[in-house]
Amino acid sequence: MWLLYVLSDEKVETWEGILTFCFFWIMLLMAYIADCCRAAAMKKREEEKYGAFEVKNMSIVDFYEKLIPLEKGEEVSEKDREVTQQMKQFLKKEFGTASIQNVDKDALKQKLAGDHMIERIGYRKKVALNGHKEAIEKGAIIRTQNKSA
Repeated sequence: MWLLYVLSDEKVETWEGILTFCFFWIMLLMAYIADCCRAAAMKKREEEKYGAFEVKNMSIVDFYEKLIPLEKGEEVSEKDREVTQQMKQFLKKEFGTASIQNVDKDALKQKLAGDHMIERIGYRKKVALNGHKEAIEKGAIIRTQNKSA
């Protein structure tokens, strides 16, 4: 609306230019505030889902390296004690058990990495078996049927 008003007479006056410049900074500030609010909401949502612990940044290997020795009865260092406790809480919340041996490996991968990572792993396995990637043109529809059948 503002630009239509400013450009309607095909002449930009000094006060219109200054006001337009000020509007730019106001819009920039509004975008920054909106981004901060969105980031805070995302963090809150992730904390509700995973707890305050940053489980999403851990890999399945970290879970197995820390929890398997603990389940075998080995002593855990003071530094790792809190981490292992939070890992067990995550397993209890998501899978109903605190034992890593009772959790399906693929289900744990999916919870930690999400569906997109599982799809990437499947794609990479398929490429490794075929030995090459198909060239896909821009805008082409990807078909996943077996071409040798």
